Amino acid sequence: MVTSNDIRASSPPHKAELIYNADVLHTPPWRWLQPVADHATPIAAGRGSAWFVTLTDIDRPAIAAVLRHYRRGGLPARLVPAHWYFYAGAQRTRCVREYQLLRALHASGLPVPEPLAAAWWRQGIGVRQALLMRQLAHTRSLATQVSEHGEAPWREVGRTLARFHAAGVWHADLNAHNVLIDDARKVWLIDFDRGRQGPLTLAEARRNLDRLERSLRKLQAYDAQGWAALLTAWEQAMAAAPGACAG
Repeated sequence: MVTSNDIRASSPPHKAELIYNADVLHTPPWRWLQPVADHATPIAAGRGSAWFVTLTDIDRPAIAAVLRHYRRGGLPARLVPAHWYFYAGAQRTRCVREYQLLRALHASGLPVPEPLAAAWWRQGIGVRQALLMRQLAHTRSLATQVSEHGEAPWREVGRTLARFHAAGVWHADLNAHNVLIDDARKVWLIDFDRGRQGPLTLAEARRNLDRLERSLRKLQAYDAQGWAALLTAWEQAMAAAPGACAG
């Protein structure tokens, strides 16, 4: 669904469409949706499908942003082109779904990147997709932060995750790379591809935590005392949240 502050635009020659955040951008950001060498810097993490870009506009200050092109991993990427997805309508594209979820979460005050635009390019019965978001300044992943400040970041992560779970938010890939901590020790969540907001059971929320724990162990960033502090903070915050996660 497009809100009153989202504008949909198209570029027929390129079979391209986008939705952009009219609260922030004055015009469709077509120029910034392709990783062109003169304005995009690759981000090392991930599968080579994300870039730092700086949006320059004579009507407003420059905006530091992150551009991500959707790309398959694992076995599916060996069967079809990595950037190719079956097209079943704009509202079912992953970029539009993630854009709309981020819009809702950001509007409600949850710590997520502000979405700027979602774009999709038709390729026969398939589609290529991209998402443009405001960059989170001075952040590092959970895995690189926890060993430096004792239990404090673990507790803050637990409280932040409880805010999302209490709001019915399911993160499909909750790993240590997608939990960021900034210089003020504020915790942010990124990468809500395939995420959702709606009824969330306590068992589902705990499976989210289990996924994060497995990620930390895999990255050798797990600390038993810190993890216990995270769980305690999460449980206390969930108990204090009205109507959070039944069952």
